[in-house]
This record gives sequence, structure tokens and C-alpha cells, in this order.
Amino acid sequence: MMSSPSELRLAHVADLHLGSGYHLGDEDRGGVNSRLRDFRDAWVRSCEQMVAERVDLVLFAGDAFRDSKPTPTEQQAFRDGLDVLCNADITMVAIAGNHDLPRAPGRTHALQIFDGYRGCVNVIDRPRVIIHEVAGVGSGSLAIACLPWVQRSHLAAADPEFEHLTLDEQNRLIVDLSLAVLRKLGAEAETKAGPLGSVLLAHGAIGGSAVGAAGSTQFFREPVLPLSELRGLPHRYQAWGHLHRAQVLDGPTNWAGRIRYSGSIERTDFAEANEQKGWWLVTLDDDPTRDTFEWRSSSPRPFVDLELPDPTAWEAEVSALNGAIPGAIVRIRYEATPEVARSIDHAAIRRALYQGGALKVHGPLATLRHAVTERDSSLTEETDVWTGWVEWADRQGLAGTDRRRLDRLVYEALLEVKP
Repeated sequence: MMSSPSELRLAHVADLHLGSGYHLGDEDRGGVNSRLRDFRDAWVRSCEQMVAERVDLVLFAGDAFRDSKPTPTEQQAFRDGLDVLCNADITMVAIAGNHDLPRAPGRTHALQIFDGYRGCVNVIDRPRVIIHEVAGVGSGSLAIACLPWVQRSHLAAADPEFEHLTLDEQNRLIVDLSLAVLRKLGAEAETKAGPLGSVLLAHGAIGGSAVGAAGSTQFFREPVLPLSELRGLPHRYQAWGHLHRAQVLDGPTNWAGRIRYSGSIERTDFAEANEQKGWWLVTLDDDPTRDTFEWRSSSPRPFVDLELPDPTAWEAEVSALNGAIPGAIVRIRYEATPEVARSIDHAAIRRALYQGGALKVHGPLATLRHAVTERDSSLTEETDVWTGWVEWADRQGLAGTDRRRLDRLVYEALLEVKP
């Protein structure tokens, strides 16, 4: 489905995570979780958009599933989107992400059974360069350099010394190996590329990227590739998966904005409540200065995370949501003293939200705040950790099974750090 002889339209999508977020949904009579239906619908909608946009090639940057052993129902959800693409004769090149791969080397990964599906799916689980032929442009018109997730256990199996390294040492080694592979792939892609050059399809973390609602890869305990090194690669576009926030990173000086994450297509939890979800429509022209990059929304399920500054005035807070509730998954939280918390009618809040059209309500969740004065506290700089924990837990009103479980965990933790 070539849009014109001088351009190629690509869809960059990733991180479906089919099978995630079940705790936020409900099962229907057939045993299918409502959140799986949400993820499946977002995927199918996106594929239907790709057909409508006359996309020539789909670049799937990994993590189709929550883990490497998807259920038959989760596999069918992925297949539903593939069928939309295959019916329109659209090819998809997919790489394996960290969630798709098993921990132990040699075992089947989640995407393996889809390789060759209906003749339109090409699954890549090893670094390599493949060629996508584009009718009307010329033989070998687009080279795709593929870098699936680098699995730590695979390196350990190949090198017995690897597992004796510290985590930081392992990460540095993986970064060095990944960069060496990327440079090799880039050089190979340049030699094989046709009129439209090459693109990179990769799964991993890039330094300086935004992670979730806040934070950055600076605090990751996994390999993080330096953006400065990626800028030096020869590709006209870099399609990355792994991070759930869609974002644009600086590319080479003359090709700014060509390193991108598509993010996930459905919200996995409340940390992503305010994030856009969807995919990138990338048009590569025979003249790179005319390339375009457009965002397409997958219309994900709305999430509303409501924190009540004054729980006694909850009716006004709920009314102020101004139509954001219909069809939404809502979480409602507040902080209050035990006395105030006992006066709040949680059932009435839930009824109001459901009457407003909420699909699912989580909460209200109350964080108890105990009033403490200087006289109330016996804590000093000399107080030992266990005594401090006990006093804090008492003030929070922790009791019963939860208190015994937390006491045990704190005690065991203190034994671990005891000199």
C-alpha cells in the first residue's frame, strides 16, 4: 500500500502490554478482564487508524505482552490487531521487548508464534538489518536496523564471569556491547540502504528520557544508553520502545527530533493518568527535509486520580470534575485524622461517581493523620530505629494482620543491616 512513489509512511508503535492492569478492571461472565478489552480495543483502533492513514509499514518496538507467557485470550487480542493490518496488506516488523522475552535463555518468547503470521509479520529477536522493499522506489529502498532488548540472562549464559559482576558493572558492559552492536548495524544499514536510507527499531532506555509521571532514567537500575552516542548513528528515524511516555529526543543537528518513543497505547496505572497514548505517523520523503512526524491518539480509557484536600467537601470536588468521569477509571484519596475519616460516607462517594458515569471506582482510600505535639513524642536523636518504628506505627493506627506483617518486615530488615 504505497502512498506515493517518492515517500514511505511508517507507523511507530510499542508497549501494548496486553495482560497488564487486571487489578484495575473486572472480569465479565466469560472470564475476560475489562482491562484486557481496553488494551485490545486501543490496539485494534490504532491498527484501523494505520489503515486509514495509508501506512506502508508498521514498526513495532517491543513489549506486546505483560510477560513471556501470554494467555490464549491475550494472544488473540494481539492477533485481532494483526488481522486488521494483514487484511490491508500492511507489513509489520516487530522486535522483542524485555517483557516478551523469558528470563531463561533458549525458551520460547511471547512473539515467536507470530513470526510469519499471514505473511505480513516479521519478528526479530536478534540484532540484524533487514530490507523492506518499497514498490515504485527501487530495490532495497529501506534498511531497518533492529536491536531487540538485550537480555541479561543471555549474556550470563554466554560468559560465566558476567554474573560475578556487580549490577552497575553489568549495566556498563551491556551499554558498551549495545553501542558496539548499534554502530555495526548502522554501518551495515548504510551499505544496504536504498533511496529512503535506513531506520532503527530498538527497545531500551535512553539517557535523559522522561519516565512515568515524573523522574528520569537517571535513577534506572538497568542499562541506559547515552543520547549523545545515538545522535551519531546514520538513521533517518529511530523508533524506540520500552518507556511508556511518548516523547521526542534530540537527533543529529540536521535531523532534529528523529529519535522518539511512542510510549504505551493504553494507561497501565494511575501514574500515567495524564499522559498521551498512541503512536507516531512518520512520513519519509525522497527529500529528508520534507519528512513529517505526526501524533495519533489511541483514545485510551480515561483515568481520573482525585485527591480531596478537604474530604468533608467531597461533593463539590466531584462536581468540579466537569464531565471527566464518564467512562473513566477513578481513584479517590484523601488524608485526614481518624475522627474525620470516620465521618466520611465512602459509599455515598462511590455512588456519586458511578452515577456520574465512572466505569470503575477505586477507594476512597484514606491516609490517617494523627495529631502529634512535642509532648506526645518521645523520639530523640538517640532513639533506636525499632523504637522509632513502633511509635510511628502506633500513631498511624496500624494494627491487626497488617501491623504484624510490617513489624516482621522491619525487624528482618534491621537484622540485615545490623553491624
